Amino acid sequence: MTRYILTAVLFVGIFTIGIIFLEPSSAQTRDQKLSVPDQQDPEMALTIKRLTDRSTQGLTERKLSDGTIELDLEERFQNVPLARIDQSGDADVGCVTSLAEANDFFGRDLETGQIYPSIPKSTDNDLSETAPHEMSGDEYEFYKKLIENAAAQRMAYPET
Repeated sequence: MTRYILTAVLFVGIFTIGIIFLEPSSAQTRDQKLSVPDQQDPEMALTIKRLTDRSTQGLTERKLSDGTIELDLEERFQNVPLARIDQSGDADVGCVTSLAEANDFFGRDLETGQIYPSIPKSTDNDLSETAPHEMSGDEYEFYKKLIENAAAQRMAYPET
């Protein structure tokens, strides 16, 4: 019986210490403005720039024994998944291919801390279809034109 009482007192004590001394992270604080710059933003900006770099400059090629060429991408050419907590406290996720897209996702310039004015999303254009896919407008237009061109090619040269 004493053992159960001591366990309960220990549990209550640890819980109380956690409440008193630990502060919630900014991600857990729902009433905090979402677009407030963070001290880690410049570091995150550098990481996103490095991972989404599309330049081939400085990459090393290696010819393999079977004649193929291997190119070390040095962690470049990646899409970067991002997450944030929205105003209602729900998780909002996205995938970006550039620092500019990451800045748009967070609503601020990650390098300078400049906060972007919030612009309501328009629902009267074709780009509203991109929301479920988290594609940028440029990506959406690229794939839309690619599909249209393929359809035109099929019409111009139907199979016999």
